[in-house]
Amino acid sequence: MPSHTGWDDLSKALSTVSQSSGKYRFWWRDDDAVEVTDALKQLGDCAGDAPLCIAVIPEGAQENLNSFVSENPGVSVLQHGIAHRNRALPTEKKSEFPAHRAFEAMTETMEELERWRETLEAMFGDRFLPIFVPPWNRIDDGFFSTLSIVGFKALSTYRRSREGMPQILQLIDTHIDVIDWRNGRKFKGEGAVLSEITSMLKSGEPLGLLTHHLVHDQDCWAFLDTFRQFIDAHPNAEWVHPLSLGQPS
Repeated sequence: MPSHTGWDDLSKALSTVSQSSGKYRFWWRDDDAVEVTDALKQLGDCAGDAPLCIAVIPEGAQENLNSFVSENPGVSVLQHGIAHRNRALPTEKKSEFPAHRAFEAMTETMEELERWRETLEAMFGDRFLPIFVPPWNRIDDGFFSTLSIVGFKALSTYRRSREGMPQILQLIDTHIDVIDWRNGRKFKGEGAVLSEITSMLKSGEPLGLLTHHLVHDQDCWAFLDTFRQFIDAHPNAEWVHPLSLGQPS
């Protein structure tokens, strides 16, 4: 087990979990998969036996992803938008599902979402989960009913408030992004990520790790490999499949 302040603090925080509440649960989502690359293969190796959800961009998804999923039994597939195309207005933050699209192009968007969901389900069978991941982790509330209508049971974003979420759609969120997107799209650093994780434990909720295999550097890969093994070894922590979180059923 790693032994320096950040890892020691995390280990101590995990050790405070009462036995009655069970182990602290972690789940792992990685975004932007479209084809098998060296980085995706390294992600599979890094995850080991831990359940891993890859968010696949359906438009342009290559058939060779089937081989990666087949060779990695712990991997599940989520739908990552439609084409990861920015449709926000010039004054808005990037989003493929901004408010104006929820009303101006509802029918078109609904048909696209359903068609691509069915495509991914046909490609990956029961390894495809009905969990929707919007690009840039942004989606207007006006799309919630649409997601439910076309067959999605849950939404996964990044630190989204549960306020306003309808009962028809569960929220299975991520909380720790290892990449600093505002400062060069680089790894935040081991100390910074460990500090975030330790602080997030106080929430008591299952913690979602968010990664983006295409932008990882060597330090990021090294951290992820160590972190996965750390959770594997800690008696009060475990990797879980999102379906085990009780959502979706």
